[in-house]
Amino acid sequence: MFEGRVVSQRDPGLTPREALGSGNPREFRFQVTRMWRGSPADTLRVWSATTDCGYPFRIGRAYVVYAWRRAGVLRTGACDRTRPAARATADLRDLRRLGSPRRRAAQESRAADLLHARAMRAEPVLQRTLLLALFHLDTQREKVYRMMERLWTSERGDLRVAGLVGLARADTDTARSVHRLAVALSDTSASVRIFALHALRDFGPRANPAVGPLTHLACAEPDTTRQAEILAIYRGLGDRDSAGLLTGLECLGQRSASGSVRAAAEEMLRRLHER
Repeated sequence: MFEGRVVSQRDPGLTPREALGSGNPREFRFQVTRMWRGSPADTLRVWSATTDCGYPFRIGRAYVVYAWRRAGVLRTGACDRTRPAARATADLRDLRRLGSPRRRAAQESRAADLLHARAMRAEPVLQRTLLLALFHLDTQREKVYRMMERLWTSERGDLRVAGLVGLARADTDTARSVHRLAVALSDTSASVRIFALHALRDFGPRANPAVGPLTHLACAEPDTTRQAEILAIYRGLGDRDSAGLLTGLECLGQRSASGSVRAAAEEMLRRLHER
């Protein structure tokens, strides 16, 4: 959450397929005047769709922005509470009550320890809710990140998936995130593998380092829904050609029990061979 003035906008440079899946977004650069949640910064870049779901920012105007992060990018839209600063009097009044940064950091540090302790004793559904609540404690990002890393290396599958979900939200390093998700594709827990597939779709062409594990999974995964997700990630890679990609498409084209998956894989193979 921050208050800032829009100083510029630009096309984020997505492929046509990525742009369509993200609402054809624009990237807006803000000069930050006040920040209540998030890492301190003088400027921030925020994406918003150009469809009805996006927010119609105007260069030169000040806004109170409620943003969220996905695939390493801050985003906001018409359904969030983002609004012009001139019409956010009530929000600004409530945000001032958050107190001084030092006091809030101390309070949130205690809250992080309490939430983590309770999550470790909770049933899976409540555990996920409690762990996700940690991400509202923006002064404790480093502490929460370390907590998620410990969960990701746990021997329990339910804790590994909780850690993976948390790290997907907390990590802003794209290469590290893709590498972690690629490793997760070979996890013994089906829940971990399923989440990794979901998350990789958001990275588009940047998911290319995961092609090797994806191909192994494409040739071994019997579930047609998971096969369709692998195919969607392959599509997001664009027209990149690699031995791993070709092998994965051949496996899907020959072994899938789904006619639509086989047909789509064969069509992608045909296009790649024609290049």
